Amino acid sequence: MDATARHRRRRPDRPSVRGRLVAVGMAAWLLGQLGCGEDKTLAPRQPLSHQGVPVVRVLLTAKPAVSATIAAGDDYHLLADGRTISQSKGALPSLKITRKGDRWRVGRQTVPARQLALKVSGDSFVRFGRTRYRGELHLLPVDEDRIQVVNHVDTESYLAGVLPKELYGGWSLATYRAQAVAARSFALFHRARFGPRRPYDLGAGEASQVYGGMDAETDTSWSAVRQTHGQVLTYGAPGQEKVFLVQYSSSCGGVVNGAGVIRPANDIEPLRGGQTCSDCRPSPRYRWPTTRISKTHIYEALQAVYPSARDLGGVATVRIKSRTPYGRIMWIDVIGPNRKKLTIRGEDLRLALLRTGVKTLYSMNCRLRDLGKQIEFSDGRGNGHGVGMCQWGAEGKAQRGWTSQEILGFYYPGANITPHY
Repeated sequence: MDATARHRRRRPDRPSVRGRLVAVGMAAWLLGQLGCGEDKTLAPRQPLSHQGVPVVRVLLTAKPAVSATIAAGDDYHLLADGRTISQSKGALPSLKITRKGDRWRVGRQTVPARQLALKVSGDSFVRFGRTRYRGELHLLPVDEDRIQVVNHVDTESYLAGVLPKELYGGWSLATYRAQAVAARSFALFHRARFGPRRPYDLGAGEASQVYGGMDAETDTSWSAVRQTHGQVLTYGAPGQEKVFLVQYSSSCGGVVNGAGVIRPANDIEPLRGGQTCSDCRPSPRYRWPTTRISKTHIYEALQAVYPSARDLGGVATVRIKSRTPYGRIMWIDVIGPNRKKLTIRGEDLRLALLRTGVKTLYSMNCRLRDLGKQIEFSDGRGNGHGVGMCQWGAEGKAQRGWTSQEILGFYYPGANITPHY
């Protein structure tokens, strides 16, 4: 299906929709934070079909850990390099696991093995920490005494645990359906492109897609997943369409960004950006207040990401090198007291600061000014990188009667909605 075919139809705005959205915007945000407002229509919590659905591997440990606490529901198998070391028709209570050298400490048992796996049958669950997951848990060594935990789960169940963490509970089913297609495309692109190089396909945090496992699932998320079963966004000449890197963010702030603001990207129509998006006005970050960040903090944040930043000897100033045609900071020069220069994307500066706890620089769609010991960011617009679908904008369009196909067609023009399995 051509995802651009229908969104160009003019739709008369319903009376007072914009006013209603602005009025309820903050309330919806608060409801989403509390997990309220879920669609009460009961949906079967399983994929529409299991046939052909690929498994994705989700890294649950943001950093390698020295121990992991796991558990399982009924009918579990705990395996070491494929051989069963523990099983029961009953549940597995919490079990602490550590590793030293080539041996695992599993409760009171010592097991020589490369990796462990916890599997269950039917609709049972596995647990890591306090969160339940569908599928399997795989525990892998990182070095002599640290481990990482990876959830192997079918793509559809994975998505049911992603959507409620990416969207607010009271939002429209059309927004959820659009998000399901975008998130499925993102996951399968990463599975194909990056999975063969490492023991996982995706992370579970904001650097990938936020994933809350079985505990995050809602009837709305399952309805959206089942109604879009297997659908992805593709682009290319007829017969040569491929899934592309479909990205999205919270709020674009008024204009959709091209993918070039965050990464080297092919200049394809769905990722070119430039669309005017006024439906995200209810977002609490549609406009945000001035924030000031010390040059010392900027220097420390950059060093953690760019080893060459140490050569600057500090930060003397930050200058805008280029902007997009609609005003977003694209490239910046970070200049040291010794006049050495580091040229990076503006978005990379924001992400480096975010990793060190600076959460008040919501986007690089802003003005920049040197205040001596600080850099000031003002006239801020939007929340996130602004590439692809604007989630608040999608909800605004859904409130005005747009379908999920129309929403996707607006944010990814020229793309097709294609069944992947």
